[in-house]
Amino acid sequence: MRRLPVLQDATTDDALAASRPRWHWTLIGAGLAATLWAPLTVMATPIGQRLFERFAGAPLIRAAFLAAAAPALVAFAAAAGTAGALVGRFGGAAGNREAALGPVVAAAALSAFTVLAGNGFTWMHAAAAFAALGAEGAAFGALGARLGLRKRPVLDSAPR
Repeated sequence: MRRLPVLQDATTDDALAASRPRWHWTLIGAGLAATLWAPLTVMATPIGQRLFERFAGAPLIRAAFLAAAAPALVAFAAAAGTAGALVGRFGGAAGNREAALGPVVAAAALSAFTVLAGNGFTWMHAAAAFAALGAEGAAFGALGARLGLRKRPVLDSAPR
């Protein structure tokens, strides 16, 4: 049987991922975390509004704001964990550090974007958002990487 030379490429997707530099995986994780967080936040916003209305009469007004922010924080935790799992599973030489840095980079970009969008947010708001999202993103990104590393295949292993 004659085979076409195009179809005989021995390079696998895993080998290509392994050859990608580590910092690429940090940016891939950041992009994925931001992309996943956007629709999750859209779904979480009505829940946050209901929680704010429920706690608006509380003696501490901060409780109402924390209750309103909780669904968005949960959404970012899910996005960061998923991005970390992707980097852990497919990241080649990348590991926990790159998976944890990806959501932190996403948090920095998203925080800066809120100010630059002109919605009335100040750099103090952005710093507070970055502190919350960055710490949470690093923790859940590393946790996701641990789960992803468990599913990573061993490259260059001979079948037995």
